[in-house]
Amino acid sequence: MGTKNNKKGKPLTKIQQKFISVVRNSDLCDALEVCNWTGEKFEKLLSTNCSFKKAYYEAKGLTLKQAEFLRIFPKKLCNISKTCLAMSINRKTFYRWKESNPEFAQEVENTREGFYDDVENIIYEKIFIEKDTSVLIYFTKTRMKHRGYVEKQEHNINANVKGQMEITNKYAGLSIDELDEIEKDLRNKAGLK
Repeated sequence: MGTKNNKKGKPLTKIQQKFISVVRNSDLCDALEVCNWTGEKFEKLLSTNCSFKKAYYEAKGLTLKQAEFLRIFPKKLCNISKTCLAMSINRKTFYRWKESNPEFAQEVENTREGFYDDVENIIYEKIFIEKDTSVLIYFTKTRMKHRGYVEKQEHNINANVKGQMEITNKYAGLSIDELDEIEKDLRNKAGLK
C-alpha cells in the first residue's frame, strides 16, 4: 500500500497527498497535526522520497533549486554571496527569484529572522550564563533605550553654544552584505561557525 523509499518517483500515498493538500491550503504545522506526523517523519520523507519532496516544495510555491538555496542559506550564516557560490548560481539569479517569487522572498526573510533569533540567544547566553559585562552593556544600549540606557555626550560646539548629541547606531546605513559580514565575525568570536 505505502512506499518505504520513493527515490524513483513513485506516486504519493493517500496520506502523503492529504499532507501536501493541507500544506498548499494552510501550512506545515497544520499538515503535521492533521496527518498526525512528527517533524522527524516529515524530515525523513523529505530526504528519502523524491516525489514527496517535489510535491511539498511545489505546494510551498518553490522550485527544488530554491528549496536547496533555503537549506544552505543558514549554513552560510545567511550570506547571499556565499550561498550563491555554494549553489553555483549568480547573485542575480537569487535576486530574480526573490523579485518574482513572493513565497521564496518570504522564506528568505523567515530564515534570516531565525538566524537573528539564534544570534539573540547567543547574546542572552553571554549575559545570563557567562556574565559577560561587555555584552550586557551592548544589550542595554541597543535594546533598552526606552528605559534610559542611551549614551549621551555633551559637546561645546561654539564658545557660547552647548548642545547634546545622542550617539547614533554605527550600523545604520550599512548594506545587508556588510551587516552579514559583521554577523559572521560575531558568530566566529562567539565560537559558532
